[in-house]
Amino acid sequence: MELILIRHGEASPIEFDPTGADPDLSELGRAQAAAMADYLASEQIDALWSSPMKRAWQTAEALSATIGVAPKADDRLAEFDRDDTSYTPPDRGRMTAEYRDHVQSKLEDPEFISQVVECADALVANHPGQRVAAVCHGGVVMHAVAHLVGAPRVAHAVAADYTALARVMVSRSGHVSLKTLNEAPWLRSAT
Repeated sequence: MELILIRHGEASPIEFDPTGADPDLSELGRAQAAAMADYLASEQIDALWSSPMKRAWQTAEALSATIGVAPKADDRLAEFDRDDTSYTPPDRGRMTAEYRDHVQSKLEDPEFISQVVECADALVANHPGQRVAAVCHGGVVMHAVAHLVGAPRVAHAVAADYTALARVMVSRSGHVSLKTLNEAPWLRSAT
């Protein structure tokens, strides 16, 4: 089976929302999602999963419209920041040292890592012989890839670009190989 982990497109920042910061895609994020969907249009994708968070779900909807496969939500694909009251895109350069420490501690939270590992294993086990796309978040991609290839230390070295793909191949015998990481040739035209 081939598991394609896709990071969501760029999201809009949210200063403060007491009900939880769950941002929509920015205009650029929508363009990135559309370009990624066009790139994958010719591939047979058997199942499409997504984090229920807006930025991931909207990215999955763009792919769904292109490939004709409806997305299914899985809470285990949600990012560590799902309960935060603000959202700052990590590449915007506005992260304070305090917020960076907050992000780092959430990334290393054993409960978060456990949910990602559980989800990655379930996707592999439930889709033998299929190509499955899972739209999620940077932290999810990094921990899922590290777990599946058996190299947990790799997790902190993996930084997925917006809408970039990580392709993990899993044979029926259980052999795992990383086919691509941060595959995103469309980003040159969508930025």
